Amino acid sequence: RNSTGGRRAGIATDHSVLTWIGKGKTARLAPDLSVIVRADTSKMYLIRPAEKAYNVVNLPLDFKSMMPPEMAGMIETMSKMMTWDATVTATGTSKTIAGFSAQGYKVTISGPMGMRIDQDIWATKDLEIDYGAWKELMLSQRALMAPLGGDWWKKLSAIEGYPVLSETVTTMAGKSFGTREEMVSFETKDAPAGTYEPAVGFKEEPFDPMGQG
Repeated sequence: RNSTGGRRAGIATDHSVLTWIGKGKTARLAPDLSVIVRADTSKMYLIRPAEKAYNVVNLPLDFKSMMPPEMAGMIETMSKMMTWDATVTATGTSKTIAGFSAQGYKVTISGPMGMRIDQDIWATKDLEIDYGAWKELMLSQRALMAPLGGDWWKKLSAIEGYPVLSETVTTMAGKSFGTREEMVSFETKDAPAGTYEPAVGFKEEPFDPMGQG
C-alpha cells in the first residue's frame, strides 16, 4: 500500500494508493485515476472511478499510429516543439523505508516552455514481486505524459527496483508544486477477483491521445 501526499498552491492533500503486482500484470488503484497494465494481453486500462469510465490502450504505446493520416505534418512539427528529455543518476546513498533497504536516484525530466520535473527516488530490490511487470507499468504510465515528445521515458529503466519513496517537484509556468509518495506497508497475497480489469458497469470511452498531458 502506498500513501501519497500532494501540495498545490499551499494546500496539502493526502490519499492512499494501492498497487497490486502480479505475474505479468499490475494495477495501480488511486482515487482519481487507476492504471492497469496487462502484459498477457498487451493492453493498458486508464480508469476514472468517479466517472465510472475507462479507456483501453494497446501496448506498446504508439501515439502516431493513433492519429489520422492528414495530421502527419502537424504531428511532425509538434514533435520538434515538444521535445522532452530525462536523466537518471544513482546517488550512492541508501535509506531504510518500511523495513527495506533502498538505493537513491536523482531524476530530472525537462520539457518544452521550461517545464521540469525533479525527483529524489529511493528504490528497493528486496520485495518479492515481478519487477518486470512493475517496470512496464511505470514506463507505460510515464509515456502518457508526452505523446509526441520522443522516448525520454525509456531512460527511467535505469532505476533498479521498486520506488519505496519518491519526492517530486514539478515546475511549469514559473510555479512549482511538490508531491511525496512513500510505501507504508507491503504484503504478499492473492489479488481479489477483478483486480486486473475495469469494474463491471464501467463504460468504455474512446482514448484521446492528445488529451493525456
